[in-house]
Amino acid sequence: MLGISGDIIFTLGHGVGILALVIAAYSFLARGPQAGSRLADVLTGVIFGAAAVVSMHDTVGAAPDMVFDPRNMLIALAAPFGGPVAAAVGAGLAGAYRLSLGGPGIWAGSASILVAALAGLAFSRLFRPRDGAYRARDLALLGLVASLCQATVFLMPLDRALPAFERGVLPLTAVTVAGVMALGLALGSTRRRLIVEARNKERDALFQAIFHNTADCFYLSRREAAGRYTLYDANAAALAKLGRSREDAIGRDLADLYPAAIAAKIVGDLERCALSREVQHFEDNQGGLQSWEIILVPIPGADGEVKYIHGSSRDITWRVMAEARLKDAATTDMLTGLSNRRAFHETASAAVTQAFRQRRPLAALMIDTDHFKAINDRHGHDVGDVVLVALADTLRRQARQGDLLARLGGEEFALIMPATDEVDAAVMAERVRLAVESTPILTRAGHLRLTVSVGVAALGPTMTTLDQLLQGADQALYRAKRDGRNLVRVAGCHPAPASGPAPAPVGAEVIDLDEYARRCRNSRLTQL
Repeated sequence: MLGISGDIIFTLGHGVGILALVIAAYSFLARGPQAGSRLADVLTGVIFGAAAVVSMHDTVGAAPDMVFDPRNMLIALAAPFGGPVAAAVGAGLAGAYRLSLGGPGIWAGSASILVAALAGLAFSRLFRPRDGAYRARDLALLGLVASLCQATVFLMPLDRALPAFERGVLPLTAVTVAGVMALGLALGSTRRRLIVEARNKERDALFQAIFHNTADCFYLSRREAAGRYTLYDANAAALAKLGRSREDAIGRDLADLYPAAIAAKIVGDLERCALSREVQHFEDNQGGLQSWEIILVPIPGADGEVKYIHGSSRDITWRVMAEARLKDAATTDMLTGLSNRRAFHETASAAVTQAFRQRRPLAALMIDTDHFKAINDRHGHDVGDVVLVALADTLRRQARQGDLLARLGGEEFALIMPATDEVDAAVMAERVRLAVESTPILTRAGHLRLTVSVGVAALGPTMTTLDQLLQGADQALYRAKRDGRNLVRVAGCHPAPASGPAPAPVGAEVIDLDEYARRCRNSRLTQL
């Protein structure tokens, strides 16, 4: 027994060299251009079959005219690492060579090769590798199954089989299990490494394809020192935006690629990203000519310091313009181009609140056309639209800078006038009325004349909010309509609020201009 154990150790030493050659050949094949093809499966089978053939020359004498070798561990691993084709090719080569050797154990040896190949096929079907590698306990089980090949000695005469089984099967089983585990783990580690390399290569290729073929501007900046960056890489879109060729741009300092002011801003953005170690996401309108969405991603090195910054720039001019158009559509009256009711209330409410808090005067005009329904009924709504547009133009010309003019709906308009008391507001209202009355409107129905009625209201103790102010102006407008139209009427005559909130209105007093002139001390109103 000691003799055969020594032979096994000697054979195992030779086997290690064979295993190393198998691993090297397998790794070389897996990295080649034919990897993953049917040809690769055939060549893998040739590797395992040739190794099995070589191993038949490192034999252990188990009985007179009877030897054992490590061929079965190689054949058993052909299917798990090369597939059915590799198993068939490897078993075929080893089996053919064993038949050519002849001898008393020819059929037992050939049968053991077949059993090892079938064991490997069954193993590859029942067990799945994780990232290309099998678990050690699974490989140990394969080694045990492959060791059953030793039972093929009983295909020989019993007087020869029993001594061979007693002297060699048990130690050879241990060697087979250990060999299958060692070679299987080594091949698994190699295949796992190859899979990782292939994934990394595929990922790099994918990244390069995305980086260089996207329509967005992609660039990679290298941080050479604090406040100093070079262009490490850039795609075609970024180079086109920069206006330079790859040879002229890559590797150069950013300060040499841009005008001083632009370079300073870019470097400042990159430095802020590097120091914060956070992704920077912002927009740059570049002086209003174009709008760009910028994303900067810091990339730290092995020492934790930011070494590179990946940047992307996307032209969002169209989006900004679309958002502006949507905002205009949400806040602008589509017919007249004036602010609509929604925008008017948002802006006017803030103006009224600010004026009241700062105890500054503010007034409002409510303007409504006279007999507008008759124009629509007689000439059609298209003529009515022309009239409204012309009226809006007249009001726009009369409004001062800082005033807020809006179409509230239908033929009703509003004008908010900051820094304007009730007397100046009444003067403005009369000016508006006269301008409308004296401006003929050209339509397909000829020149039409239009008049308006105007209600005036100003901030006071009973008018402290926009709603109260508009309610007062609306009551004055109603009075102008009732009194015969084409008139201006003022709601109350109150001094500016002294301080603090005022009580809710109990109804604005509505008076005509003559009565208003008598009640107000300002003589300017008498000039109306």
